[in-house]
Amino acid sequence: MLEKERFLAIKKLARDIREDNKKLFKSFKKMPFDEAVENKNSFIKSVIENMNIAFSDGEQGREEKQMFRANILIPDDKEFYESYTEDKNIRNLMNKYAVSIEDIMSKITELNIYSKYLDEQESEEKPTFVDEMIKISPKEAESLLDEIDNLSSVMEDLDLESAPKESKPELLKPENKPTVETDVEEDSFDDITSAVSNFVNKFENMQSEMDAKDEKIRKLQLEIEKLDQISNDASKEKEEINSELSNLKEEVSKYRTENEKLERENENLKAKLAKSSEILNKIYQSISKK
Repeated sequence: MLEKERFLAIKKLARDIREDNKKLFKSFKKMPFDEAVENKNSFIKSVIENMNIAFSDGEQGREEKQMFRANILIPDDKEFYESYTEDKNIRNLMNKYAVSIEDIMSKITELNIYSKYLDEQESEEKPTFVDEMIKISPKEAESLLDEIDNLSSVMEDLDLESAPKESKPELLKPENKPTVETDVEEDSFDDITSAVSNFVNKFENMQSEMDAKDEKIRKLQLEIEKLDQISNDASKEKEEINSELSNLKEEVSKYRTENEKLERENENLKAKLAKSSEILNKIYQSISKK
C-alpha cells in the first residue's frame, strides 16, 4: 500500500497531464472503442517515456504505474463513483470510459483501498466508495464476483497469437439489479477487495504477455516486409532479364533473316559466275581453234 503523500502526488500528476491534454482526450471520444483504447495506450506510454517519471521498483512500481494510468484515463473519482453506483456492470463501464478492463478494476481497487486518503482531504461529509461497496448485499457481491470471473474466462479464451489487435469481446446485456439488502458481513467486502486486486494483477500480467506478443508480431511483420521487398526486386530484375532476352531474340531473328538473304544472293552470284566462266571458256576455245 502506498503512503498518503506518494498516492496524492501520483494522482495530482495524472490530473495535471489530463488537464493539459483536454483537446486530445476530447478527440478520443469521437473514435470507435478499439481505436480510442489503442490511442490512449500509446499516449500514456509516450508520457511515461518522455517525462521520465520515477516510479518505484517491483510490485509497488507496478501499482503506481497502473494507478497513474487509471487516473489519467478516469480522473474524476466522484463521477466514477456515481457511475459505479448506478451500474456495477464492468463492461458497461469499460464502454462508457473507453478503457480496458484492468483500468476499471484498478480504479475500483484504488477507491476501495485509498478512499480514506481522499476523505481526509474533503471537509464535507459524503458517502465514500467503500461505503457503497459495503452497502451491497451478499447476492450483489456474488453477482459482481461472477461478472469478474466471466470477464476473466473471456480473456483467457482469446487467441493471443492470432486474434486481431482491434477485436474486443461482445458486450454483455445489462443485468437485472438484485434487491439491495441493508447489511453485509465484513468478510464479504474483504473477499471482494481481494478478488479485485488479484484480478488486476492477473490482467497486468496478461497485458505484459500481450505486449510481448505484439512486439514479436511487429518484428515478424518487418521481416515479411523485407522479404516482400527482396521478392519485388527479384521480380523486377526477372522482368528486365526477360525483356532483354526478348530483344535479343528479335535481333537474332533479324540477323538470321538477313543471313538467309545474303546466302541466297551469294548463291545467285555463284551461279552467274559459273555461267560467265562457261561463256568465257567457250569464247576462248573458239579463238584458239582459229
